[in-house]
This record gives sequence, structure tokens and C-alpha cells, in this order.
Amino acid sequence: MPRRRSPTSAIGTTKPSRGIRLRILALTRAAEVIGEAASRVPQNVRAQLSDIQFKDAIAMRNRLIHGYGSVSARILADTIRDDFPALVRGLEAALSAALPDE
Repeated sequence: MPRRRSPTSAIGTTKPSRGIRLRILALTRAAEVIGEAASRVPQNVRAQLSDIQFKDAIAMRNRLIHGYGSVSARILADTIRDDFPALVRGLEAALSAALPDE
């Protein structure tokens, strides 16, 4: 069975395949949407849900939107692989409990 390439396996090559580029764009868009959503959570609610890394999600979004390519595909993929599972778990826990009032 052929080995699947990771979204970052083509980094360092002169021209990643179309599939790799599409994966990178999808990861970028997902991080942008999550960061934008995090920025819309009222500050007092964020403070009450301090175990969720809203600030980091917002910072990643801002870097992606305004950084003009300054975030490497490897950093993006590593962040999603390493940090998003904890973010999702925190959000799931918060949504399964009573949410703080705005």
C-alpha cells in the first residue's frame, strides 16, 4: 500500500503537489475560522473558561490573516496536530456544562 504523504512532507521542495497545497489551504482556513470564532467570545466568558486557549487561537488567526505568509505550513500543521485536540476537548467540556452568562 502506498504511504500517504503528510501535509508538510513537501515543505522544502520547490513546488508542492496540488493535493498538498489544498491541504495547507484547508488547514489555514480552519485555523482562521476557529480564531475568528474565539475572538467573538466575550472577554468575561473567556475569563471564566480560562482552561481554553482563546488567546492562542486568536493570535494564530491574526498571524495567518495579517502575516502575509509568515507562518510556515509545518508550524500550522504542528499546531493543529498538537494543540487543537486540547482546544476541542476544552470546548466540548464547556459546551456540555452550563455556560457562563454574558
